[in-house]
Amino acid sequence: MKEYEIDHHRFLELKHFCLQYNDWKSVYQTIDGSPMMKFSPEKKSEKLFDSTVSAVERREEYLHKIELVEKAAELADPDLKDYLICAVTTGVSYFGLRCYNRMPACKEKYYNAYRRFFFILDKTRK
Repeated sequence: MKEYEIDHHRFLELKHFCLQYNDWKSVYQTIDGSPMMKFSPEKKSEKLFDSTVSAVERREEYLHKIELVEKAAELADPDLKDYLICAVTTGVSYFGLRCYNRMPACKEKYYNAYRRFFFILDKTRK
């Protein structure tokens, strides 16, 4: 059995989870807690709901997901953290990181950190 091996379908699930990272960051930054209206079709009226509590809960949910990805990258390889985050959240290949982003790691070191990242994320995200 290989080190850092996880089930293929679980890997795909985690990969697609990570691809949402930039969306989470965008939404996280736009949640401000301003009053929102909620439509109630059965009453045919609009009513205010506690937007502050809702905003805090939503921000915490997005922040938790963002931190899962960032902490897994940090634990996988602190020197390659930013490159790992770029790769797993945008789909940039090793070649792209090496040539265009000037990543200072050989292929073997990078892919070992990449596999370690998903192994750690698998253990921390239940």
